[in-house]
Amino acid sequence: MEKTKFTVRVDAEALDRARGYAARTNTTLTRLVNEFLRYLGKSLVTEAPILEQMAGTLQPETSLEDYYHYLEDKYLGVEKPNARPD
Repeated sequence: MEKTKFTVRVDAEALDRARGYAARTNTTLTRLVNEFLRYLGKSLVTEAPILEQMAGTLQPETSLEDYYHYLEDKYLGVEKPNARPD
């Protein structure tokens, strides 16, 4: 398959996170972008193993409030019913 080079402008913070992810998963930014672009329009999670690692696992019926509670529990070890972070 023929390869071509292109330039993309992204937020510095997003690039830092992507670099960290690539390092942790022993891959490259080029591979991450290539996999994403190859699978646009397809079922990303089931078709691209590298994207499956990146995708969340929330069930469709999960509410935003449930997700906030989950994050509070996971990162703060605190459960606050009916409270939403600002």
